[in-house]
Amino acid sequence: MPRLMSLAFFLLFLGASDLALAQAPSADAQESFARGALAYKEARYEDAIDAFTEAYRLDAKPALLYNIAQAYERLGDVPNALRAYRDFLRHGVAEQDRTLIETRIQNLEKRLRARGLQQVSVFSQPAGATVVIDDEKRGATPWTGELAPGRHVLVLEHPDHPSARKEFVLGPDRAIDLDVALGATNSSSSAAVRGATPRDSSAATAGENAPAADTKTERGKIQPWTWAALGVGAGGLGASLVFELGRKKAEDDARAEETQVGHRQEFDRMKDKQRNARLFLGLGAAASVAGGVLLFIDLRPQKSSHARLGVGCNHAACGVHAQGSF
Repeated sequence: MPRLMSLAFFLLFLGASDLALAQAPSADAQESFARGALAYKEARYEDAIDAFTEAYRLDAKPALLYNIAQAYERLGDVPNALRAYRDFLRHGVAEQDRTLIETRIQNLEKRLRARGLQQVSVFSQPAGATVVIDDEKRGATPWTGELAPGRHVLVLEHPDHPSARKEFVLGPDRAIDLDVALGATNSSSSAAVRGATPRDSSAATAGENAPAADTKTERGKIQPWTWAALGVGAGGLGASLVFELGRKKAEDDARAEETQVGHRQEFDRMKDKQRNARLFLGLGAAASVAGGVLLFIDLRPQKSSHARLGVGCNHAACGVHAQGSF
């Protein structure tokens, strides 16, 4: 039997619980522990939690976290039991005890998953940062809570440090830890934010870190050259349609012409209109595409955009060149 479990059974004689004894140096901590052990044995689990929590406050022995987890689990309080077991595991346990604790954690994670939730813990250096998840304040670091699985946005706010922003994905099967090191103090000339790293990288996929932006991004307005490109596109397509109708009429006239000279004249006129129709069709299509690209650039939220539009023609065709920042 693992050392931790042997000590627990020795404490409660007949093995009524798995309580672990905290060898507290202070008399007050020992007294609180004794009250918690008695309350646990009598199935007064809420009283046991209060007493063990007080003992932990007086003397932070990690074994007391195990006792607290046990009491919460007996109460059916899955989130708090999982939180206490995970806190206990972070302090490091003997290898022979780790398997048992991890098994209990996995069982509680499964029970949370059945509720459509999973647990996430957020830590920061320094502690005491306000935790904002999905634009909702949740508390201060160190913080633990339950969220629906999926992608979330974490922002940490601290009065003495730049805000830190972190995107992360909470999987349905495993609880995760996020540890964020805040950047230099606000008085420093160069503030930096270091990345938050899930303690269990297999349990979460985290996005890149970035300082919270102080500047506002606004949707841009449509620039004059964008209107010009769209106008050229519309005009070119309209002219192409007019010339195409003229070409069709000239073709019909050529077929109806009885003399060879008249037929030749109408045929040449048809060819001219056909060439013009194709020329304006190419110009209109190119300008419309350029206008669409510039419109996207103008309307995309960004701090600034730079775009240029050029139109050129040669003996064969005309084209539009657009350049912008994406």
